[in-house]
Amino acid sequence: MKMLRALLAFGVLLTVTLSLANVPQAAAASANGAPSKCDSITGAYAFRLVSLKSFSAESPVASGLATAPYQDILRVGILAIDENCALTATVRATVDDNTGTTRLVIFTWTGVAFPAGDLGELRVRPGRPACFDSTLFTFSGGKPPTGCPAAVEGDEEYAYVVVHGHGLDLIQSDNAGGGAKIFMTGRAEKRVPGQND
Repeated sequence: MKMLRALLAFGVLLTVTLSLANVPQAAAASANGAPSKCDSITGAYAFRLVSLKSFSAESPVASGLATAPYQDILRVGILAIDENCALTATVRATVDDNTGTTRLVIFTWTGVAFPAGDLGELRVRPGRPACFDSTLFTFSGGKPPTGCPAAVEGDEEYAYVVVHGHGLDLIQSDNAGGGAKIFMTGRAEKRVPGQND
C-alpha cells in the first residue's frame, strides 16, 4: 500500500512539474503576441484580390487624387500557411497611379496568421519587388523591366473568414496609404492535391 501511495505521489509530482515547466513558455508566447496553432487554415492557396475605393476617394476636397501614390488595382498569387502560422506567398500585382503609368509588380510576402476560430487576421510584409512597364507591352517582347516606384508595396493586414470547402475570404483591414485610398478584397482558394493540377 505504501508503495502504491509513493507511486501515486510521484505521478502527481511529475505531472505538476511538467505542467509548471510549460507555464513560462506559454507566458512568453502570449507576451510576444504569438498566435495559436493554425491547423484549421494550414495549407496552400491560390488567391485573387481586387480593389475597392474608400469614401475618401469620392470627396472632391479630401480625395488626394492629385498626389496619390501608386496603388495596387489587381493581385493574384500563391499563399502557404504552415502549422506554426508562418505565412509565405508569391504575388503578382497590377499597380497604377493618377497618370495611368501602369506597372506589373512581382514580389513575395512573409508574415503571420492570427486565427480566432473561423475568423482571424493575416499580417504580411513584402520582399524586394521587381517591376515591369505595362504601357510598353508587346506580344513578342512582353513587358520590359523598369525601376520600381519608391515604397510601391508595404506591410498590410487582412481580416479573413474560413469558407469551409473553399478557402478564405479576405478583406484588407489596414490602409496607411495617402490619397485616393484603395482596399483589396477577394478569396484565397484552398489548393487540393489532385484536384487543382
